[in-house]
Amino acid sequence: MFFHIDLDNLPRVAVMGQVRQPMGWENHVSRISPNVLILVRQGDMTFTIGKETHVLSSNGYAVIPEGCGYHVSSCEGCQYTFIHFLAPLEPVNDLPEESFPAVGPKAFPYTLPIAQQDHAIYLPSSGRLAGEQEKIWPMLTECDMYRHALSASRKLRIDLQFAQMLSLLDARSIQADRAGYPSVLSRMLMYIHEHYTEAITLSSLSQEFGLSRQYVMRLFQKHMHATVTHYITQLKLSHALELLRHSTFRVGEVAEILGYANTYYFCRQFRQQFGMTPTEYIRNGIHE
Repeated sequence: MFFHIDLDNLPRVAVMGQVRQPMGWENHVSRISPNVLILVRQGDMTFTIGKETHVLSSNGYAVIPEGCGYHVSSCEGCQYTFIHFLAPLEPVNDLPEESFPAVGPKAFPYTLPIAQQDHAIYLPSSGRLAGEQEKIWPMLTECDMYRHALSASRKLRIDLQFAQMLSLLDARSIQADRAGYPSVLSRMLMYIHEHYTEAITLSSLSQEFGLSRQYVMRLFQKHMHATVTHYITQLKLSHALELLRHSTFRVGEVAEILGYANTYYFCRQFRQQFGMTPTEYIRNGIHE
């Protein structure tokens, strides 16, 4: 089962904290208010919520909606974080298809859609952090620091961090990640998108991640259907289109921003890709 959470209204964190319980611990709550998200740091926890039983271990989580009762126990003892939050939870059995428009190979890297059909996430009733623990645990630590020296702005940061945590647990996002690239390739792509205006080569990328050039080549050919150089070139040229469309930079300045050694080489690559020079692109009014 999943819980639909509408993010048009920001979820509000009411209570949060971290607890350590001993071996053989158990507790019974007849009615919870408001909703609660439990994240297990260490040990084991078994939740019985209505007719459902959720067995959690390290990096597991469970959602208990407002108004429900539950029984929880731990055989080996546990350490967990609890977050009580205010947000309407709508139970659903099936996930809808992803409504966000697909991003094509020539998408502009800066321009984002103004509207999205579904400002919502679908939170599983229980699960594991699915590799997101490296992001979520530091976020929880930061929220805990804000909690001890609370102000209006820090409370807003807690709510925003919590909304981001929920988005990391979105079932549709997790499904896409599982059906997507290997984790090492995902990290490479993140690195490239951060540094593509710098001089990245197959050799430098391999060295950065401690992998052989042949292995990196095979990863890109299998999953990206392109070489590292071609992928970076496409990224730079899509950025160039946007800079020429939305800025007042001259062609030489665009080439410099994107890390090209000279304007001539940039113009040649641009023409090979789009069938016209950057100057012709601007002159033809395509950026209007």
